[in-house]
Amino acid sequence: MKSKWVYSGIILLVVLLSGLFYMGQINKEDGIRIETEKSSKAVDDDQEVFETVNKIYIHLYGAVKNPDVYEVSEDARLFEVIKIAGGLLEDAAKGSVNLARKVVDGEQIYVAFEGDEQSAYAMDTIQGKVSLNQGTKEQLMTLTGIGEVRASAIIKHRTQKGPFIKIEDIMLVEGIKEAMFEKIKDDIGL
Repeated sequence: MKSKWVYSGIILLVVLLSGLFYMGQINKEDGIRIETEKSSKAVDDDQEVFETVNKIYIHLYGAVKNPDVYEVSEDARLFEVIKIAGGLLEDAAKGSVNLARKVVDGEQIYVAFEGDEQSAYAMDTIQGKVSLNQGTKEQLMTLTGIGEVRASAIIKHRTQKGPFIKIEDIMLVEGIKEAMFEKIKDDIGL
């Protein structure tokens, strides 16, 4: 009778340990650990979860292997677009663009060649506009009423808050209000 209880106890222990192995694992150093799947979201069986990724279009040309219009996610950085385009050519002026900046929908980005005078600023100048998102301090200072302090404020704003989406966003920069915007609106671009 006693051996029947011992066998029953052993069988119960084997079943219990098998269940623990099934649910997790036994680690001699940590004791018994049970792992279970965790879900970060509760979802009804009838409900489907979709992750929305907004797409934007960028025209990339110049010293890139495959210049073209590219569809990328709205939070893409320029280096990612260049990678999709096959990378830079050997004679690309790597410092002609900020590779870490976010790109903006509808933007046309020119990557200059070494020794090429045609930069993003030169392209905007041909159209008579200074780029808010790519212009240097000196380039921004060519605008009426924009001195060193305001040009630095524009660069600080786009660095900290991201690129300007529309030219009116320049009024979000400290020291630039509607009157200043009216003076420069025809001379600025994105």
